[in-house]
Amino acid sequence: MKGFKGRIDTLQERLKKLRSEDHLFYHREIEEHDNQFVVIGGKRYLNFTTYSYLGLLGHPKINKAATDAINKYGSGTHGVRILAGTTSLHVSLEKKIAKNKKTEAAAVFSSGYVTNLTTISTLCGRGDAVFCDMINHASIVDGCLLSSAKFVRFRHNDMANLRKKLQETEAIGRVIIVDAVFSMDGDIVLLPEIIKLAKEFDCLVYVDEAHSTGVLGETGAGIMEYFGLTEGVDILMGTLSKTIPASGGYIASTNEIV
Repeated sequence: MKGFKGRIDTLQERLKKLRSEDHLFYHREIEEHDNQFVVIGGKRYLNFTTYSYLGLLGHPKINKAATDAINKYGSGTHGVRILAGTTSLHVSLEKKIAKNKKTEAAAVFSSGYVTNLTTISTLCGRGDAVFCDMINHASIVDGCLLSSAKFVRFRHNDMANLRKKLQETEAIGRVIIVDAVFSMDGDIVLLPEIIKLAKEFDCLVYVDEAHSTGVLGETGAGIMEYFGLTEGVDILMGTLSKTIPASGGYIASTNEIV
């Protein structure tokens, strides 16, 4: 108990210092959204932290669809998806995602974080190895750790280092997991080279498109369109709360994997 109290006390001191210097920018209470502006403490600010890359949040057509859905189904689903919580809206959405991503099937989840956590920890287990770019999103890292597979991190976008890591492992089940657009740095994964290595070393390729859907490619279709690829990625993951102005996450893949 003493150890935990010490940690909590240390954290409180850090928070106190950040507040005193006005550097604590988490959990600011937003009183109003006005497109790219927000109101905090009665003052209007330009919002540089938005994920609404195409400015679709608040679009009248989308607001109407959300209102219509609530009027028909209510504000909840009466249960979790696997039991009594799957509606025709879920099924329709999954079919549309699969069509958009040109895959056989898709599955939606309550958040992007949960999507990565669930999918990676379900597909991978003891005896497998997951190869994770050093600056992948935290949800990917947590999914890898939860899976109990061997967690192998390679230097960011460094294909020589990834090759070395692949050569060193004896795991039978292998998955290379990368962000399409790396959220903190904004650069793009070297996907064609990842796919070549995956074929050589018999790996699945899992790509997180949270920050690439609606942004990359001639029509905004994402990482595959950007590189002119039609195959090579086994699992495409994405969110429904960035370019797509709602909430949740999804994976798109084969019927078997979904």
